[in-house]
Amino acid sequence: GRREWWRAIALYEAAFALDPKYAEAANRGATVKYLRGDYRAAKASAEQVLALEPRHLGALGGLALCEEALLAGDPTPAARALEQTLEAHPWSKLAPKFSRFRAMVEQ
Repeated sequence: GRREWWRAIALYEAAFALDPKYAEAANRGATVKYLRGDYRAAKASAEQVLALEPRHLGALGGLALCEEALLAGDPTPAARALEQTLEAHPWSKLAPKFSRFRAMVEQ
């Protein structure tokens, strides 16, 4: 239920607070926040991960998905995040989304 989502977020945040270099704790927290629909919080957590590990596939892709979810008429941030993901991980399953956002930005 709903309580378990918040428990998971609290546990991942506690783990990250105990070891601020443990990027995966922040990444898992970002994933739970994203699944809950809290895209701004998920984006902030993904950015924490990327500050520690700039090529972290989960955080790069998560950031792109958050940017897409937060899209407010400007596709540029989502396209930029997807581009960074594909530069670091060209085999990512996010490649088809990148083509769509690149076309939107170039219009």
